[in-house]
Amino acid sequence: MATTDRRHHHLSMLVIRPVPERGQADAAWWPQSRMLCDELPKLVAMWPHDIGQIERVLFSPPDWDDRPQVVEAAGRWIRSSSLPHDDTRLMTVMLSDHSRRHIDVIPPGASRDFARHTFNDVTGIYRALKTKVAASTDPVDWGDERGYA
Repeated sequence: MATTDRRHHHLSMLVIRPVPERGQADAAWWPQSRMLCDELPKLVAMWPHDIGQIERVLFSPPDWDDRPQVVEAAGRWIRSSSLPHDDTRLMTVMLSDHSRRHIDVIPPGASRDFARHTFNDVTGIYRALKTKVAASTDPVDWGDERGYA
């Protein structure tokens, strides 16, 4: 009987600081896979409209198996390109108000403890946002509304 590695069965999760802090990640995101063309629409769907609409994404090529120039998300096209430096685990989103938010990308295969630690670095007193799209029928239970148990 085959066993399943539970680390790969989780909800795509996103936590955001409502007020950016210089030198700190503005958000942390745990995508389900390394396919940006599949994951970017989920990120756009989770992103709160009151912060601003995602217009463009700069990503670190080593984090992704694909490198699309545009991705369809929420009925529109989001431009994407690589960061000038391979800043692994970093993504920058440019918003409709011309601001930028820096996202700490948690590798899809990361352990729950690693993800929880990364989310805790961002959350503190901040709000957490979770997608309702499950990767499997046996997702990780994150517990409370802050996004961690």
